[in-house]
Amino acid sequence: MAEWKNFNINKSQVEYDSGRAYLIKMPHNSSYDGYKFWIGGKLVREGRHGAALRLGVLDDMEFKLFKNGNGRYNQRDIIAETTISGAELVKQFGVTDAISQASNITIMKKSRPRRQKFILATWWCQKTCSNRRWAMAFEYQTLALDKFKRLKVGALFMQMGSGKTKVACDLIRFNADKIKQVLWLCPFSVKAGTASELGVWLPPEIPVRIVGYETVSGSETCWQELLDYVRHSKTFLVLDESTFIKNGHAKRWERLKLVRMECPYCIILNGTPVTRDEWDLYWQMQMLDTRIIPFNESDFERLSKGIIRISVS
Repeated sequence: MAEWKNFNINKSQVEYDSGRAYLIKMPHNSSYDGYKFWIGGKLVREGRHGAALRLGVLDDMEFKLFKNGNGRYNQRDIIAETTISGAELVKQFGVTDAISQASNITIMKKSRPRRQKFILATWWCQKTCSNRRWAMAFEYQTLALDKFKRLKVGALFMQMGSGKTKVACDLIRFNADKIKQVLWLCPFSVKAGTASELGVWLPPEIPVRIVGYETVSGSETCWQELLDYVRHSKTFLVLDESTFIKNGHAKRWERLKLVRMECPYCIILNGTPVTRDEWDLYWQMQMLDTRIIPFNESDFERLSKGIIRISVS
């Protein structure tokens, strides 16, 4: 039976925090000095004091460690990789008093803290359910999924940390028999964290390609490749952090609109969809479907003059 272990690390060992995942440096006194690993944000909580974080792992989990070069030109290159178990990870951090808990179906008992139940149920789902459809969800996530099940396009505007990614992944799994692949657009800075989180919520049999918005606007070759990618197979398009497509006159928006037209399913995700005025919302809806706001630019401009402008303080 696998055991769930919680242990504390110093925040100085966090090299990068994407908001969804953490890049952790291995201790200098360990056998893997110089290595790093990604861990999902759902497995990390505040530690026993202000300078600590608490990590929760199962001893049969697998963690991929990697090491970057130290030279001037290979600082971003991976020069070594290895995989260790959760039990070995705890050992390498020199933890001898890690909190252990049995992990089985009893994790669903109400006596467990809600946050802990959520993490354990996620792992249980991965280990025992091939399609992972029984992962624990909060009530508002279930309501959102029920709303989107009958739609091909939609906008999921939820606060940061409320589980937008999980709802999107649940929707992808629901339509798995109607699509062949997933194209996930997000800011380049959160690609690694997104990949880590999708590894939790999506089964490996669904092909996923993650691309940064900056790549689409900066590389015509990559944009053409994306067009070819979505034209040959039915694609579920996810536009994460959709404020990156709030300007309908930008090259990025125009290119992504052509990509969107080739995808039968599309959802946009954002926690703050309006950062300036109502035009932010207009162009995001135009990306989804022109029938949502059935006005051209001039008509919408005249309409907007007769309504209260949205201001963000």
